[in-house]
Amino acid sequence: MSGFALDDLVDHLKNDKKVISDNCFTVLKESLSSSQHEMVMKQLHQISATTVSPELRSFALTLHFYSPTSYNYVRKTFNKCLPHPSTIRKWYSVIDGSPGITAESMNAIKMKVKEMKHNNLDLVLGIIMDEMSIREE
Repeated sequence: MSGFALDDLVDHLKNDKKVISDNCFTVLKESLSSSQHEMVMKQLHQISATTVSPELRSFALTLHFYSPTSYNYVRKTFNKCLPHPSTIRKWYSVIDGSPGITAESMNAIKMKVKEMKHNNLDLVLGIIMDEMSIREE
């Protein structure tokens, strides 16, 4: 298994192990540029890493979001090369979840607008807001 390229690993998770959905398969395949692929593979072959590269972090978050089962499989197969799931939870806890439009949401929208402009495409965006009352007892 250690001779797999990252694309082969994603194929293996989809076809042989059947632990990721078609949607997850598509997202992971599209998110792997050649430079990301190279950096992730370098990171995977290190015995211990004190810091996680942004590319590996993105891959880990995406894989864990779509399929914790496949995340655990990759982590086990590659000798715990990916961060522990508790680390993933810590990364998620950094996101500001206070009421209103978050900075993370606005940054995601800005990135999508830049991407669409770069590809000479129009972006139609709708933001829906809702309220929720919290009752004290």
